[in-house]
Amino acid sequence: MAGSEKRNREAYWRDVLRRQRRSGLSIAAFCRKQDVSQASFYYWKRKETPGENQPDDTPADHPRRFVAVELTPPSQLIEVVLADGKRVVVPPRFDADHLRSVVAVLEDASC
Repeated sequence: MAGSEKRNREAYWRDVLRRQRRSGLSIAAFCRKQDVSQASFYYWKRKETPGENQPDDTPADHPRRFVAVELTPPSQLIEVVLADGKRVVVPPRFDADHLRSVVAVLEDASC
């Protein structure tokens, strides 16, 4: 792909991404309305997602930068859903007797 063609394609997709953000439409609705491939949209969105402190109209000769982020492992909380829809979330190492007491209170008809 020639350099100018690549720059034109990048500029086109930056514009598409900008218009979708400003449209207020979901990505699916925007892509349908604009007759744009969702797969291509997501490809360019991953490639060109601006950082929070980066303006929307960054010139092509100033590519966006990615920052390394350290993630902590998920907490593996346990969610208990009672018959009436009430929910209790407990950590992996919980006291079973305490949980029984909480559930009994929540299931009490007077609550």
